[in-house]
Amino acid sequence: MEFWGNCLYPQVSCRIEGDVIGCSYCHCIRCRQFSAADHASNLRVDSQAITWQAGEPLVRCYKLSNQERCRNEFCSEVGFIFLAAGSLVHEISVVPSDHNCSASRASWSCFDHTLLRHDEYAG
Repeated sequence: MEFWGNCLYPQVSCRIEGDVIGCSYCHCIRCRQFSAADHASNLRVDSQAITWQAGEPLVRCYKLSNQERCRNEFCSEVGFIFLAAGSLVHEISVVPSDHNCSASRASWSCFDHTLLRHDEYAG
């Protein structure tokens, strides 16, 4: 599978070649803060599958030192987050399968009760 992601700033884009390992909603406080929303719609892909097509020098990565998975790659021009499901240019056939960190969900959050729920991160 091949798909593209880009920023609102048109000079920054990436291509992802390979399968999506997973897609989930995460409600932990870090993902809510990263996305400025009630949850993040996270894609999991092999990091080797990502190729920056344009603007790589403008991409910054923020990683919490004590967290293995908690990182955020974003455009330094507009702050757009990459590898959130919303950063893809076109629709993909992958749909979220679960809610991670549902115990941390904000009380006002929309919540799809038909998906699997994990109180912590399930990977």
